[in-house]
Amino acid sequence: VLKIGAIDEPDINAKLYVYYKDSTLRNIISDVRKQFSNISDVEKDLNKSFIELKKHFPAIDIPRVYTQIGALNQSIIVSNGAIGICLDKYLGASYPLYSKYYSDEQCSTMERRMIVPDCMLFYLLSCFPMPENQDFTESLSEQQRMHVGKIKWVVNKLTEKNAFSDTYVAKVDAYMVKNKKATINNLLAGE
Repeated sequence: VLKIGAIDEPDINAKLYVYYKDSTLRNIISDVRKQFSNISDVEKDLNKSFIELKKHFPAIDIPRVYTQIGALNQSIIVSNGAIGICLDKYLGASYPLYSKYYSDEQCSTMERRMIVPDCMLFYLLSCFPMPENQDFTESLSEQQRMHVGKIKWVVNKLTEKNAFSDTYVAKVDAYMVKNKKATINNLLAGE
């Protein structure tokens, strides 16, 4: 995750020492500790969202969730039945360091309120990847955007928040309103 080498490399201890000695990283670690000393709200919302997901997909595995500091490299990591939340990417839109590396639009999503929606988004994308039988009359990017729009719409429903809003989420919402019998299962199964 840190991209400084494998844990079994002979000089990994020296690399880790230099990495964590960096003053910027030390400031980030300190700020994360202050802002996230209590994450019971995040835990509560995650539990609630996964309970809701389980209602729609009883066979889906609920991942282990952990927090970490990713040195601004990642936000959410989904791998091997686990979700890693990189808290350093959720220090708030006005966090001074963000403006050096991210656009205003990106910064606006780097808020605590986005942790649970982002977790659910990336987890569902790992569970429901792009369909293999793609309709090649549309461009691939259009299909990808629509697929992500479906997942975002589902996340909004599972979390009971309107965390995501764009043209594709609006298209999915219009479809679901028009087709009252459509379910989340149908939507993600591509039916």
